[in-house]
Amino acid sequence: MEDLKLKNPGTYFDDSYVSWDELIEENAFILNRWKTKIIGCDTSYIFGDTLVFPPKIKEICCPLILSGVKNLYLNNVTKISDNVFINITGIKNIFVDNKVFTDDKGILFNKKTKTLVRYPDESLNTIYDIPGWCTNIAPNAFNASSIEIIVIPSSFEKIQKFAFNNAVKLSKVYLPDTIKEIEEGAFKDCNIKEVDLPINLKLIGKDAFKNNSIIYITFPESLKEIKPGAFSQNRLRQVKLNDIKYDKTSFEKNIDIIFK
Repeated sequence: MEDLKLKNPGTYFDDSYVSWDELIEENAFILNRWKTKIIGCDTSYIFGDTLVFPPKIKEICCPLILSGVKNLYLNNVTKISDNVFINITGIKNIFVDNKVFTDDKGILFNKKTKTLVRYPDESLNTIYDIPGWCTNIAPNAFNASSIEIIVIPSSFEKIQKFAFNNAVKLSKVYLPDTIKEIEEGAFKDCNIKEVDLPINLKLIGKDAFKNNSIIYITFPESLKEIKPGAFSQNRLRQVKLNDIKYDKTSFEKNIDIIFK
């Protein structure tokens, strides 16, 4: 059966509110006829301050595009495709508590995989201490967010790829000594001015701290390798590398950097 595109369905999708016979209209939600999942959307003019997903919606399969929405209530949504939130701006809270997802202060987590899925870009929590049961951060989870200071718990052994990518206000990060690897692009395009690297860190991935504001850094004795571009486009003046393996581009585009 063909998909329906709803005309101005309002804030809450419900059979009593939506006219399923309305004409197909551009820039509206596309819903499956069984009303069990959202398969495509451009919601730029539909919603007000709050968007509540009806109980029948179990899955979001496409990037959402929202305008003016501050609060999301996911209710029974138990499956979210990659990059669903990548284009959303203006969100303060994502609320949910079901068998898969939960929230902490309006921040979205996957309970099963112990993953921080999305930190709303306009969350009022500019300083955040990640819960101790969490072990992973999804790619781009902090993209364009207002986070300024982040505390990562000892439950983490690595910082995943692009976890804090484009968290443009992030200036300070506290890393536990349990961290052994910082993956590709983990803190790319942030505003980090200083960071104390964990004493057990072994690998810093490609572009991990690219395009930040780091002036000084000390590398732990445990560190074995720094991948290409890891500290490029910072403000480093001097680094002591000892026997650490690094690429010629690992520190490119810093100001008159001196190696020791």
